[in-house]
Amino acid sequence: MMKNLKQRLREDILQNLEDNKDKYPASYKSLMEKLENNYSINDLNFGSITSLAAYSTEYVSSILDIYGMFEDLKIEIK
Repeated sequence: MMKNLKQRLREDILQNLEDNKDKYPASYKSLMEKLENNYSINDLNFGSITSLAAYSTEYVSSILDIYGMFEDLKIEIK
């Protein structure tokens, strides 16, 4: 069975979402619904990606960084 985006999201980002759910309930609810109901980053809109990036412990500035927010999608260039 394929994992949804919430299941694939890096633990530190998921923890930041959980830690801020009372402070930003609408953002939390919207992001969780999208992460639980989608399986591909391509299914997320730009607004959802930028909102999600705000919860990252690392600066997200490129497409590679966006993929890096998910455990099994991290791409490294050497």
